[in-house]
Amino acid sequence: NSGIIRGDFTRQEINELIGVLEAGALEVPLNPEPISELTISPTLGGDVQKKGIMAISIASIAVVVFMIGYYRFSGIVAVVCLVLNLLLVMGTMIFIEATFTLPGLAGLVLTIGMAVDANVLIFERIREEQRRGGVVRMAIQNGFSRAFTTIVDANVTTLLVAVVLYMIGTDQVRGFAVTLFIGIVMSMFTALFVGRLLFDIWERSKSRQQLKMNSLPGIAGKEFNFIGWRKVASVVSLFVIVGGMVALGSRGENNFDIDFRGGRAVSFELLKMPSGKTTEDVRQQLLGVPDAKKLSNSLSLEKLTGIEEEATTSPTDGGGRFRLRTTTTNDEKTKALGKSKPDVNAAEKTKALAKSKADVNAAIQKWIADAFADNDEYELATMTVEHGQVARIDNPTEADYTDGHEVVVSFAGDDQAEVRRENVQAYVAEALAGPGGDPNQAELEFKISADGADQAAATSMKWVVRFKKSVTRAKVDTALAGMVKTLDGQPRFDEMTSFDSAVANEMQQSAVLAMLFSLVAIVAYIWFRFQRIDFGLAAVVALVHDVLVVLGGVALAGHAASTMGMDGGVLQLQDFKINLPMVAAFLTIVGYSLNDTIVVFDRIREVRGKNPSLTPEMVNLSLNQTLSRTLLTSVTTLIVVVILYFGGGDGIHGFAYCLVLGVVVGTYSSIFVASPALLWMMDPNSAFNRLAGSLSGTAKPPASQRTAPQS
Repeated sequence: NSGIIRGDFTRQEINELIGVLEAGALEVPLNPEPISELTISPTLGGDVQKKGIMAISIASIAVVVFMIGYYRFSGIVAVVCLVLNLLLVMGTMIFIEATFTLPGLAGLVLTIGMAVDANVLIFERIREEQRRGGVVRMAIQNGFSRAFTTIVDANVTTLLVAVVLYMIGTDQVRGFAVTLFIGIVMSMFTALFVGRLLFDIWERSKSRQQLKMNSLPGIAGKEFNFIGWRKVASVVSLFVIVGGMVALGSRGENNFDIDFRGGRAVSFELLKMPSGKTTEDVRQQLLGVPDAKKLSNSLSLEKLTGIEEEATTSPTDGGGRFRLRTTTTNDEKTKALGKSKPDVNAAEKTKALAKSKADVNAAIQKWIADAFADNDEYELATMTVEHGQVARIDNPTEADYTDGHEVVVSFAGDDQAEVRRENVQAYVAEALAGPGGDPNQAELEFKISADGADQAAATSMKWVVRFKKSVTRAKVDTALAGMVKTLDGQPRFDEMTSFDSAVANEMQQSAVLAMLFSLVAIVAYIWFRFQRIDFGLAAVVALVHDVLVVLGGVALAGHAASTMGMDGGVLQLQDFKINLPMVAAFLTIVGYSLNDTIVVFDRIREVRGKNPSLTPEMVNLSLNQTLSRTLLTSVTTLIVVVILYFGGGDGIHGFAYCLVLGVVVGTYSSIFVASPALLWMMDPNSAFNRLAGSLSGTAKPPASQRTAPQS
C-alpha cells in the first residue's frame, strides 16, 4: 500500500514522475494475451547449437587449408589473423553480454569468410608490387599502404548496413548486426595491424628475396574483355530477374513466413514413422484430419532433423522433428469478436479475444495429436509427468512458507527434454487456478531440484514447487492430480510460435525501411568518397540487381521443392519463406556485393587518375587487375556459406540459401552489372548524362554536335 522511489532525479524528471502517479490507472484495458509468442525447447536449441558449432568447425578448417595451400606463408599470416579475429569477436560478445541468436551464429560463420577478404586484398597488392620488380620489404610496405584505402572503403559501407540493421531491425536481426559489426571491426584491425606486424617480423628475421604465392590457373597474365560481354550479361540478368519476379508473383502470400503474415508455427517430434516415408507423407497424414481445412488456410511442413536410431521403436523405422506452419491467425470466433456490438465493453472483449486465441493454440495441438493417434505406424513424442510426496515446509528462515507445502514435480522419460521454469510455472498455476480461474493469481515459488543440478539453471527434469500458506493441502493435492491428468501422455511440442497480424505488418515496415535506409547511406558515403554520384548510383544498381535475383531464387526454390518433393533432393531445396533471418541475409548480400563493387571502383578511380572521361579500356584493365582478388574472396566465402547451407541445420537453412546465391550473384554483378552501369553513366553521350544535365541546368550536346571554340 505504500512505497518509496529512490534515484538521482532532476527537478523536471520529478515533476514528470509526479504527473504520471497523479494520473492514476489508465482507462484503456491491456490485453493479457501477448500478440507475439516464441517458445523453443532445449532439445531444439541444442540441435541448432550442435550443428552450428559443427558448421563453424568444418568451415574454419576448409578456409585454413585453402589459404595456406594457396598463399603459403601469407596464408599462415591470414590464418593467425583469422583465429585472433574470432577470439576478439567472442571476447567482445562476452564483454558486452551480447546473446547469440540464430542469425547471430550465422553472422559469426560469415565473419570467417569476410575476414579473409582484407588479407586477400593486401596479398594481391604485394604480388603486384613484386611483379614490378620491387624488393620484398618495399612490396610489403606498398602493398599495405595501397590496400588501406580500399579496405576502409569496402568495410565502412558494410558497417553502415550493420548500423542501420541494428537501429531498425528486430531483436533477432539485431543479434546478426552486432556480430557482423564486431567481426568487421576486428577483421580490419587484425589484417592491417597484426598482419603487418607478422610480415615485418618475418622479413627482418633474415634476408628475403621474394614472397612466394601460388596463382590461379588460367587467370595470371591473361586479359579478358569483360565490357565486350555487357550486352549479353544484360540480357541474362533481365531474363533471370523477370523469371524470378514471375515466380514470386505467382506464389503471392505464400512467399512470406508467419513473421510477415501472422500465424502459428508448432514443432513436434515423431519417435517412429514407417521407413521410406517422406515429409510429404507426414503432411498428408495431417491433412487427413477432418477439421484440418478449418484450422489452416495455408499449411507448410518441414523436417528439422532426424533422431538417433536407438531412440526409435524399431531399427528399421525412422523418425524426426518437424515444424508445421499455419497462416490462420484467428478462428471465426476471434473474427466475430472484432466486430462485436457496442454493448460489449472493452474488458470483456479483451478477455474473450484472449480465450479465443488460446482456443486456437489448443485446437492446433489437438489437430496434430489426432493425426497420429489412431495410426500405429507413427509414434508422437509425449510428456511423462509425475509428482512426489507433498510435505510441509518447516524452514524457519522462510516465514512466508512456514505453514505451506512443497513437492517435487518430475518430467521423466528417456527421450524427455528438460523443461523450462516458465513452462512448469504455467502448468502448475493453471492446475491450481482450476477451470475459469486466473493462473496469474496462483501463490507459488519455484526452485530447481536439489539433486546435483545448477541452482541458477533455467531448465531441469525435476522442479521443487512451493505453495504459500494460504493454499490448503487439499487444494494442492487436487491441483497436482489435475496437472498430471492433463499433461501425462500428452504430445510434447518443442516450439510454439505465434505472430499476430499487427506484429507482422510492423515487421514488413521495418524490413523495407532497413533496406531503403541502407541504400541511401551507401549512396551518400560513396558519393562523399569518390566525389561523384555516378559511383554511388552504379553501386545501387548492382545491389538492387542482386536482391531481385536472390528474391526470385527464393520463389523458384519453392516451386522446385514442390516438384522434387518436400525433402528437396540432393540440393536440399525447401519451400523457403521470407522471414526475419532472410531479411538479414538480404542485407548481408547488400554488404558483400558492395564490398566487391567498391574494390573494383577503387581500382577504376586509380587507373583513371585525373582523366575526366572513363573508357572501356580503363574498366577492363581495372577488372582484370582485381579479378584474382574477386575470385579468391568469393571462393573462400562460398566455402563457408555452402558448408553452412548443407550442415548448419534448419534454423539457418533459408538464411544460408540466400547467402549462397548472394555470393555468386554479387561476384557476377560487380563485374558485369556495376562496372558497365558506371561506364554508361559517365559517358557524356548517354541518356543518363543528358537527363542529369537537363535537371541541373548544365546539359551539353553530344560530342558529335559540339563545335570547336573560336580563337
